[in-house]
Amino acid sequence: MTKTKIKSENKIDYDKMSDNIKYFDNEERDLVESFKNVKVPNKIDKKSQVHYSKIFKNARRKSEQINIRLTTQDLFSFKSKAVAAGIPYQTLLTSLIHKYNMGRLVEVT
Repeated sequence: MTKTKIKSENKIDYDKMSDNIKYFDNEERDLVESFKNVKVPNKIDKKSQVHYSKIFKNARRKSEQINIRLTTQDLFSFKSKAVAAGIPYQTLLTSLIHKYNMGRLVEVT
């Protein structure tokens, strides 16, 4: 596991950024302006580091159960393709959804 170091009091110099920034609205401008004086802490204490590390690890592993209605023909097709691939059809569906969300599933016309 790679450890990430946090530098002490890093501050983005928004004043050096282009003055030609076009904001969506005043709320967006105010939000960007509010970050001008944000300081990053030097270190995260060990207790917090362990706590957040567990949260991030668990977030990546968690999955949720969903219910979905498919036509009989679509379900049969998924099951057939899963058998051909040697994997459970639920795994095939999960893989397709994940690939779609990551932008790796594209429509071929």
